[in-house]
Amino acid sequence: VFNNTCMQGATSECPRPRIDSIRPLSGPVEGGTLVTIEGSNLGIREEDVRGKIKIGNVPCELVNYEISVKIECRTGAVDKETVASIKVGNEAGVTESSIHFQYKDFKVEKITPTQGPQSGGTQVQIYGRHLNIGSSVIAYLDDYICHINTTLATNDRLVCITTASRSPEFIRT
Repeated sequence: VFNNTCMQGATSECPRPRIDSIRPLSGPVEGGTLVTIEGSNLGIREEDVRGKIKIGNVPCELVNYEISVKIECRTGAVDKETVASIKVGNEAGVTESSIHFQYKDFKVEKITPTQGPQSGGTQVQIYGRHLNIGSSVIAYLDDYICHINTTLATNDRLVCITTASRSPEFIRT
């Protein structure tokens, strides 16, 4: 906590926040990305920063807080793709990051193969754009989860393994 590093004695007021790192740097326009902000002077208490975290003008809901050094917040939704700075405030003022967060609109363009055994285990390739954005990537084929191989995930391709289905059925693409 900054009080231990003040050279002129402890004080009860924090200086303005300092933002050192932000991750991830992109997420879907629908929101829901868990963003980690690390730095210093990020408040003495959770209440110091609650409601004072924004990406552009969109509030980022505080989820986790580590005194003065780390904030995790969940992004809100935006209408379209946009690039915005992160703003964190405390009692001393607001700091705007030089690093920007990008809201991106992901799109699935093709899925192959289009059929597999009911027992699951089929390796499926999903093609599109901005497929690996956000804090976590999950794929579903209708109501069935398809386990993503994160080591093979790229911006334009995901590889996943299907799970078993209750009965033979066509998956909507």
